[in-house]
Amino acid sequence: MPWKPGQSGNKTGRPRGSINFAKLRKAIADDIPEILEAMVAAAKGGDVAAAKLLLDRALPPLKPVAPTFPLDLSGGPSEAFERIVEAVSKGQLPLDTALVAAQIAAATPESAQALEFPAEEELDALYAKGIAKMEAEKARVEREKAEGKRGGMPKRTELTEPEPEAW
Repeated sequence: MPWKPGQSGNKTGRPRGSINFAKLRKAIADDIPEILEAMVAAAKGGDVAAAKLLLDRALPPLKPVAPTFPLDLSGGPSEAFERIVEAVSKGQLPLDTALVAAQIAAATPESAQALEFPAEEELDALYAKGIAKMEAEKARVEREKAEGKRGGMPKRTELTEPEPEAW
């Protein structure tokens, strides 16, 4: 019978609410110090599972925390980059944070204004040069086709290696 959402597949399983967790906690409350001492003793004795349980509960995994560091990104991008490199070299700023700071400094409006684009005449000259190269290459290919040096894909009979028996 297929499983239906909201319906248990184990009809004879433990019914809901059959375990009273408050009652269970109350029953072991007096024994908690002894239980912990036994776990510590087991962990010290080489029980890896006990050690893992204690360490997982007592020392949660460390999460990376980015340090806060006042970094002045004002001025031009070059001044900001100098301050970033100086902070990294002094150990005040981690490298990954410095990379983000450098990307921010590079994305400022001042850095965009500092970019130098070629003049329109230079762009037109580059475009004309590219078109001339393309036309020359096209003419060379057509000339080689006319001379028989270039004819596209070889015919099947011109293949140098025999075709395998079975693919």
